[in-house]
Amino acid sequence: MAVETLEEFFAENWRKDFPDEETILKGILLANQNLFDVNQKNASSGSGRMGTTLVLMLVDKTKVAVAHVGDSRIYAISRKQGVQQLTIDHEVGQRAIQNGVDPKLAYARPDAYQLTQALGPHNNKYVQPDILFLELAEDSLFLLCSDGLCDNDLVEDHWETYLLPLLKSSQSLNKGMIRLIDFANNYNGHDNITAVFVRLKIRPKVNSQDW
Repeated sequence: MAVETLEEFFAENWRKDFPDEETILKGILLANQNLFDVNQKNASSGSGRMGTTLVLMLVDKTKVAVAHVGDSRIYAISRKQGVQQLTIDHEVGQRAIQNGVDPKLAYARPDAYQLTQALGPHNNKYVQPDILFLELAEDSLFLLCSDGLCDNDLVEDHWETYLLPLLKSSQSLNKGMIRLIDFANNYNGHDNITAVFVRLKIRPKVNSQDW
């Protein structure tokens, strides 16, 4: 439902100019409202309420926008920058760290991995997605994934083996994803895995007289 809402929203609201932060926020809040309305209609409560995390990526040439709600993540991989986690999990432990608590203490608490945000369970007042804009200067691979894949520092510790080679156009993203998910199931294996690759190649500028 969230994906369908956002697909329809951007089909209507991304005709020409690259969406700005206000437009992206509007789309995400619409997705949340649609899920929340169904929860209210069904009088769902507790674990019976629908909810989902969200990672979102928009691309137009070298312009990239990423947004997220919850603890699913987006990573960027490039030769110069290495691996970068572009999102910060919306969970109790991270909120404590941002408030100055030592990371070891923050994640020692029993509710450390409890989500502080998700789409669906609550109205729009409780949803504050993080939105980031990038301008690409080199070939890059993006990994959008749920925490079943990236838990326990899987990406941080193994990106050079499983992700860096996929920057090459000759490498199959489909085969690379199957290999990564198989590894993640053995490495973590405790949760569902959802993942998407986006590979962007930057072509150098060429003068028309040189064609």
